Amino acid sequence: AVDAAVAAEIMEQMASATATPSLSMGSDAANAKRWRVNEDIQDKANAPQTGESTSNSKRAKLVSESPAENSLDETDATAAKHAADDFFKANKFERALECYSTAINLDPCDYILYSNRSACFASMGRYQEAGKDAACCIRLHPTWAKGYSRLGLAEYYL
Repeated sequence: AVDAAVAAEIMEQMASATATPSLSMGSDAANAKRWRVNEDIQDKANAPQTGESTSNSKRAKLVSESPAENSLDETDATAAKHAADDFFKANKFERALECYSTAINLDPCDYILYSNRSACFASMGRYQEAGKDAACCIRLHPTWAKGYSRLGLAEYYL
């Protein structure tokens, strides 16, 4: 479970993100909470998958090209992420961007979602936005090298 105050603080920082990340994250208590959130996310990612058929049915609804069929349970950011991954692999970057944004709205503390959306923006040639998402990724997980890679790519093309 994500502490609502930490999530609100992260969202506020991300709203004011620039292409160059600031690794200053605030107090030690806030940093400790962020690390616990990241550890929770990693634990969930490494947990055995249960209810796979439910997740796949939600994913199938997201992958549908018909907006009327795209209903998403508000608690399932994972289904949105998987749908976005499928769209990205199919080079349907606009649809992938929509699904990554939905997943971020549902789980604003998942650094991988910002990294993936950054890749999506970069694939569309929208390097300013790619840099902002990469900076958000770095703020959420400053030791994850891929965030810096995303930022470097965006800055290279700016």
